[in-house]
Amino acid sequence: MMESKWIYIRNYLIVILMILSSKTVYFGLIYVRLTYLALSGICVISLIFSIHHKTKIKLDNLIVLFVIFVEMTMQFLAYNDQLSSSFIHTFVVTYLPFIISFFCTALLTKESYLIKYVNVLIVISLVSLVCFSIAVLNPELAWAFITKTEFNNSIYNISPFYTWGWGIHVFARNSGPFWEPGAFQGFIIMAVLFMLFTPGKHKHVKFKMFVLLATMITTGSTTGYILTIVVLFIFHKRFEKLFLEDRSLRGKNWIKFVVVIMTVGVLFYIVLSNNISDKLVNTNISGMTRKYDFLNGFNVVFDHPFIGYSFTNARITRLGELGMTTDISVGLSSLLFTCGIPFGLYYLWRLYGGLKAFFHPTALEWAGLIVVFVILNCTEVLWWLPVYTVFLFRFSATKEKYID
Repeated sequence: MMESKWIYIRNYLIVILMILSSKTVYFGLIYVRLTYLALSGICVISLIFSIHHKTKIKLDNLIVLFVIFVEMTMQFLAYNDQLSSSFIHTFVVTYLPFIISFFCTALLTKESYLIKYVNVLIVISLVSLVCFSIAVLNPELAWAFITKTEFNNSIYNISPFYTWGWGIHVFARNSGPFWEPGAFQGFIIMAVLFMLFTPGKHKHVKFKMFVLLATMITTGSTTGYILTIVVLFIFHKRFEKLFLEDRSLRGKNWIKFVVVIMTVGVLFYIVLSNNISDKLVNTNISGMTRKYDFLNGFNVVFDHPFIGYSFTNARITRLGELGMTTDISVGLSSLLFTCGIPFGLYYLWRLYGGLKAFFHPTALEWAGLIVVFVILNCTEVLWWLPVYTVFLFRFSATKEKYID
């Protein structure tokens, strides 16, 4: 039992660190080296001690890892004349999540990963709701919890587990611990999907779903609202299974309650926030930037179509010529001009198969998942974060004796 408890704790640590390393400002940007060091150490040591327990590593996963190493090697050799500490740091930080995801899928069961991810996101969401309330109701009090930190020429107002704002501002939108509200919504929508596809595996499902949807409302993210509506519509049968334990009237009322809360919340933000109304009249800078990045990002892809620009100074210069920065907002463009078309297509092919193997969706649900992931990857650069690279691999660990 002690061994099983250790596995239980270890797996929670892995999932927590995977989420925190996925560009949370404090742990995933400023202290990303320490976070990755801790995560890599836990994974490597665990895998070594798990060998005598016949931990299975799928050949399929090893092939993915081999392709990643080939891509890394080709880029390293092609651009060895441009090596710098910045290049090497970004290079390692971007490709290490793939290796971490490989370890994760070897050590955890899919069920364990799903459950723990949801539980961690619930805690993050609850913390964020408290901080968001302070930021909205008493911004002056918020400054008592803020540490100003510079990273990559940006000033962040942060606490370890919450991003309060940038520069001299305190956000009136919920970013959670991530770099912006639009990023936080991507992690929330993943937790919602995980809950829908693991019915009966979660305690207090109604409370957890309410927390996730309430948190989504506070992000004020147009993308988040669109994705939530898509999920509510496409996966309505799974919502019924989640809430209707005995097909009772009480369960049906819960569904109506959730839908009403979401509708009221969205209308509330439309009235009080300029974020959505600005986008509707094409004056929102963020929306225009994404459109510009999408169109020009693909022009950069064909400069070096085989292995991409990697993280060279030439990449920065080329993006600058088009009026863009390395913080491009369109993930699909970033993947292709960073890694090249061959690896980009391989990545998308693995993601396509990985999502099917992960969720086992119906035809309609599969269409919904494609919509969700296309929108996510066209609005944020998420392709190299551990929480998303995990879909390139197949979970192969044996059943745990001690699960939630």
